Amino acid sequence: MSSKPYTGPSVADMLRDKTFAENIIKYHDHPTSDSILDDENLDLLQRFVEDPSKREQILKDEGIDPNGSLKGQQASLTAYAIWAYGKQDVDGGLLKESDVELLRQWFEGGKKGA
Repeated sequence: MSSKPYTGPSVADMLRDKTFAENIIKYHDHPTSDSILDDENLDLLQRFVEDPSKREQILKDEGIDPNGSLKGQQASLTAYAIWAYGKQDVDGGLLKESDVELLRQWFEGGKKGA
């Protein structure tokens, strides 16, 4: 992450508007704002979008029960997005399949463009 402050939408707005994926791309290497995710979280997200079928193992590697609750647990925004993937909107569902594909293509393209 850079020394620039983050000036993008709040997490609450991204959750409500389902714009997490678009904003990760938009604010990565943004000229006036810091990125949403640091390198460690980008790596975690890339690991997930490369193969969402490994969701359970990725979460276990992060110390998260894939079928349990996150209540009372420390989890990054990325880990939350992975945990909520495929759940009903009422339970999370921060990333849709189209978001996963968008991010996969972005990572494959070397994280270029917005």
